[in-house]
This record gives sequence, structure tokens and C-alpha cells, in this order.
Amino acid sequence: APLHSPSPLTPRHNPHPMSAPPPATAPPARPGPTNPTGTVASRANPSPVLDLSKYADAAVDVKLAGGRRVRGILRGWDPLVNLVLDDAVELRWTEGDAYGVERGDGKAKGRKVGLVVVRGTSVMAISPLDGTEEIENPFAPQEEQ
Repeated sequence: APLHSPSPLTPRHNPHPMSAPPPATAPPARPGPTNPTGTVASRANPSPVLDLSKYADAAVDVKLAGGRRVRGILRGWDPLVNLVLDDAVELRWTEGDAYGVERGDGKAKGRKVGLVVVRGTSVMAISPLDGTEEIENPFAPQEEQ
């Protein structure tokens, strides 16, 4: 009689190649993507999605999800595009006019909110205010004269 008989809970050897256990050695590690400084990014130090250093301490216009816009001076950011804006002004565009905006002199003035942190998940676009100007919508229906 055998000294040891396998119990129904003991795994048995299956010679089928698809059920072979994984190899004992790990595959060679592949280097991750590089960031703008040329170093390899890791999960602990992810590479930034955008290089915002050229907009540091400059006035920017940030378009947010939900139709809001915030203008301010970019003071800080992180790899997830969370932004810190100083002297921020909030604009909310609605049907035909803007919430909290006076358009008497042709310049939009919004609600001053001061120092704000903008969550990166709501950022849709970032553009510098210097060197850009707002134009009329070329696709809007033209009024007949």
C-alpha cells in the first residue's frame, strides 16, 4: 500500500501545456516612457501630460467642463494638471450673455475669486492671454442687412 495517497484537495500535475505554471524568472523590465528631462518616468514619478513651465507666472485663460472659464496668473501645477491660479476671475457663459460679466466697455469683467485651485479633471483647455485675442464666431449665422 502507498504511504501517501493524494487527497482530493491536493493539486495534481496536469501535463497540458496551456496549464503550465508561469516561468520562475520574471521577464526583463522594459524602460518606461521618458519625460521632457530625459529621465525614465515611473508610477511614483509620472511624466507630465503638459509642459506648463512656459506659462509659469503668466496670465492664462482656462476653459473648464460645464461652460466655465477662469482667467488668472498661473502660479503652480502638478502632473495631473491641477492648477493654482492667482488673481483669478471666473466667467460663465450662458445663452447670449455671460454670468457675472459686464460688457459695457467691450472688455469682459467677471467675478473675482482670487487665489484658486482648479481640479485637473475639469480642465478642457489652457491658453495664454498674451498674444491671443478673441474673434467673432465665423460660423454664427450672419444677420441680413
